Amino acid sequence: MAESVTGCVTLSSCNARATGMWIMLNRRRRVFLPSSVGTVAVGDVITVTGWQEEDHESAFVMAQSCAPSSLSIPGDVSGLSRAVYGRQGRPDHGLLVIELLGPVLRWLLAAGWGALAREIAKGSLRTVRTMYQDVFMLYRRRGLPYQVTRYLHTLLGRQEEALGHLQAVAAEVLLQAEAAGESGLTTELILSRVMASLKSPDGILLEPSTLLVSSVGRCEDGYWFSPTLFFHRQRALTLLRGNQFFLEQPDDPQIRSVLAHRFSIITGPAGSGKTQMVLRVAEWCRAQGLGVALTALTGKAASLLGPEGQTLHRLLGYGGGGYSVAVVTQDVVFVDEMSMLVWPILSRLLSVCRGQIVFSGDPRQLPPVGSVSVITELLGCLPALVLPPFLREDGPERVRVTTVKCGSFGHEQDSLVRRVLSCVQEGSEWQVLAPVHDGELGVRRLNHLLQAAVNPEGVPVGAGFRVGDRVMVTKNCYTVTPPVYNGMVGMVVGPDGLGVRLRLESGRVVTLDPTIVELAYCLTVYRAQGSRYDYVFVVMPTGIRAGYLEDPRVQEVARTRGREQTYLLVC
Repeated sequence: MAESVTGCVTLSSCNARATGMWIMLNRRRRVFLPSSVGTVAVGDVITVTGWQEEDHESAFVMAQSCAPSSLSIPGDVSGLSRAVYGRQGRPDHGLLVIELLGPVLRWLLAAGWGALAREIAKGSLRTVRTMYQDVFMLYRRRGLPYQVTRYLHTLLGRQEEALGHLQAVAAEVLLQAEAAGESGLTTELILSRVMASLKSPDGILLEPSTLLVSSVGRCEDGYWFSPTLFFHRQRALTLLRGNQFFLEQPDDPQIRSVLAHRFSIITGPAGSGKTQMVLRVAEWCRAQGLGVALTALTGKAASLLGPEGQTLHRLLGYGGGGYSVAVVTQDVVFVDEMSMLVWPILSRLLSVCRGQIVFSGDPRQLPPVGSVSVITELLGCLPALVLPPFLREDGPERVRVTTVKCGSFGHEQDSLVRRVLSCVQEGSEWQVLAPVHDGELGVRRLNHLLQAAVNPEGVPVGAGFRVGDRVMVTKNCYTVTPPVYNGMVGMVVGPDGLGVRLRLESGRVVTLDPTIVELAYCLTVYRAQGSRYDYVFVVMPTGIRAGYLEDPRVQEVARTRGREQTYLLVC
């Protein structure tokens, strides 16, 4: 059923294939606006009509039409005063506040920043005048998004070459680079990107000494970082430099190379045996009487480390209020899937761990979402055991990929079901992967399709599950002992009161709330990282959603999940 949403555009970005743009309305409603429907900019007030869908991030509205609208907040002095000050009445200097910042306050109120607008209006006259001259103080001090602050800057009639604006552009350049995985930019590169982001760069001269100040970024050896990343990175690298020889030397040369220093890395391509090497080194450590902690950056990867596996966040006691663990007492801590490790978590781990740390991962795998991964920089400064590709009897394992072209969504679904049923009949291990949750070829639709094909006679147990269904846990559960982690896979064995009883891959039987369990015949590519299967079928849709598979690291993970064969089903 179609729905209409009206609001201010508070965020916008083009999608990977440039077939449209993602926008946010009033900070909370996510919308995809195809190019054929129209284009908008941050600050615009629009009404969007479309269908609700969902992808790997969250629910969103797929726009079918878009029309201009108007602000819901009155623009006259008395009406705006009531909206800002309410029943308390306007203070003595309130009329001047409305005169100076009226357009800004009105837009913030309409766009979902009502609390901020009222706080600004009740502030001192000195602060209001400063903000009138440089509205980018909201970007620097209050974390208001750059796109929004830039719109407010133009709303007040300010020029693009204003110093506050140029400094904000430079700070945004650093943050965007770090979100894309770039760690450190040169002065020249920052200046060129600042100029490229300006609408009218002609005649604007950028002076590094006034542009690149401490509030914008910090410099080391000619490379600039955002202040937050610089702090965490400096702290982590300082601790890593004390990488002295640590444990006794074992006889096995591979284990010896891993344990020769306090900090080391196990790396190699998919299928090279990184997780098995971690378990092998951990077993040797236990035999020496050492305390061992096996951790990973995801629940799925942690489950592959055995019953003692846990997420790194749990080891550090991470919760909504921060970290609760002051000291990690284990002698050796193993961190798997380090491609998703970020500087703040690494900094915390190094500050509380008194023993040895062994990292494991592949730089070609998926990075953390919206942050800089540490793996590339750590590979350049820590000793690493590089594992070769898995060796078959006939030589190194090659990623065997077959592309299957289908004429339509229906043909692609039929081809998928036929190949999966062939694996079921032969008793082969298989897994279907898709890039998004919703849509004709999304995870949800394919899971129901495969449930009907693979498990048609399963006895219903409620919540859409049947006995024999393959399922995955979607949220950590600490009410059972030992805990069950997000990403663990199992099979439904029956109902249990209001819950559903599962047999996990380890053989353990647990009862869980069905709201934290979902079908797992088809998984997202992100969910599959760290796992391998005999046969893998990757659904590759066309159009808007195909952009999710354009990232080379997503392609690498998708292509390398199959031990025997990976099929790419293309529509």
